[in-house]
Amino acid sequence: MTAAYATFANNGLYARPFVIEKIEDRFGRVIFRAQPEEHLALPAKVNYVLLQMLKYNLGGAPGIRNLKSELGGKTGTTDDFTDGWFMGVAPRLVVGTWVGGEDRWIRFNRIDDGQGARMARPIFADFIQRLEQDKTAGYDFNARFERPPGDLEIEIDCSKYLDESLPAGDEEDFAPDIYNDEMPLEGDNPNTPATRVKPAGRKPDAGFGDEFN
Repeated sequence: MTAAYATFANNGLYARPFVIEKIEDRFGRVIFRAQPEEHLALPAKVNYVLLQMLKYNLGGAPGIRNLKSELGGKTGTTDDFTDGWFMGVAPRLVVGTWVGGEDRWIRFNRIDDGQGARMARPIFADFIQRLEQDKTAGYDFNARFERPPGDLEIEIDCSKYLDESLPAGDEEDFAPDIYNDEMPLEGDNPNTPATRVKPAGRKPDAGFGDEFN
């Protein structure tokens, strides 16, 4: 999963990960050297649009909003809240975080505690914060995702899709996790719902949030 998400940070180019770079004998002669395997998985323009979606997904998320880095990411939660995932993407770093138990019976009883947004994302946020503060780590929080030249051929400004015929203030309150992986965490006000402008002529389908967990 981390290798797959690294494709987004690499302008659509997938690089197969490897553990052993080379092996030398006792005389220092190289007897094995890994051969990098790369191929284009996504056109650069499509890849950039997906990056913008991953960035939007993190907008305002606890632990993320105060970081200096440009970040995108996505949580994941398995059935019965057994595994919590978070895949975080920065321009020069991709981090995959998994929280769970090797024994499948180890799980949380509620999604409030067992979702990736609560279990895995805070680990990523803390890690990035430490990197930003560590001047010896070589991490550049000023790096930004590269936008391909020319027209993207798809509109990524969501405000242009709003139905201007709707009365001002015609909004609906949705569960926070539906749109940007955000469930109230410690230190946040759980009584403040997230609001989003109602899409023109459409309400979220039943089970809409399931595809985000």
